[in-house]
Amino acid sequence: MHVKNEALKRLAMQAKRRLKGEKVEIYENNKDNKIKIISNEEDEILYQKVCALLTENRDMINPIGRLIETYQDFYNSLQASTREKYFFNLVDKYGECKARFDREHNYTA
Repeated sequence: MHVKNEALKRLAMQAKRRLKGEKVEIYENNKDNKIKIISNEEDEILYQKVCALLTENRDMINPIGRLIETYQDFYNSLQASTREKYFFNLVDKYGECKARFDREHNYTA
């Protein structure tokens, strides 16, 4: 239930930001002053990566670690607090992608 509440809160915040004309998620790398914006297009790319992982092995042990490996250079360049935020956001997004994958492929829990 907690995961659903957090996901709902995040979706509401994203919708509010979109209404204001802002981008959805921003991760800052203070070392190089780079900003990473997670857009809907990148969400779709992430979904495709999750689909590939789940198709390969639906019961894999560390799917989040596998996803982070694909963004390893960016992930390692983040400061610890921002890295933690990025990690937990990725966990939420993975849960949403997995639920979508399950719906689209008629998997039931």
